[in-house]
Amino acid sequence: MVRPTGFGFSEEVVEHYDLLPVIRDGHDVHGFVSAIAGQPGMDLVGLAGVLGVRMGRMPKPSPALVVFLEWGDGRWWNALRLLDGREMREDWPSRVRRAEDGWPRPNGLGGWWTRSRVQNLRLRVHTPGGAEPMVH
Repeated sequence: MVRPTGFGFSEEVVEHYDLLPVIRDGHDVHGFVSAIAGQPGMDLVGLAGVLGVRMGRMPKPSPALVVFLEWGDGRWWNALRLLDGREMREDWPSRVRRAEDGWPRPNGLGGWWTRSRVQNLRLRVHTPGGAEPMVH
């Protein structure tokens, strides 16, 4: 299964964060991604992973591969594809939506820039022994 991942994009670097430990330890994923957005120079933040989503008249959430990206000015882009186990469901094609087309932002996603400003959130990465962080 796809591991939940957070991303931060700036002019000079792309940062990648494994969100599985954040989720397993019961921490606030929305707050964590908001802290990524709060770093100086960030232009775009996002997440990718398998989430439960409701499509149409489904009575309960169904697992879907979801990618959500958000810019500092509030624009966003979202793609999802429903899953059946580990396979893509053929009866539901991929769905791509974005703010610029007038779609409402999906519940529970985004708003990270506002939260980072309101709560003064900044991700502070500490490396063992003061070593430089590894950049891939």
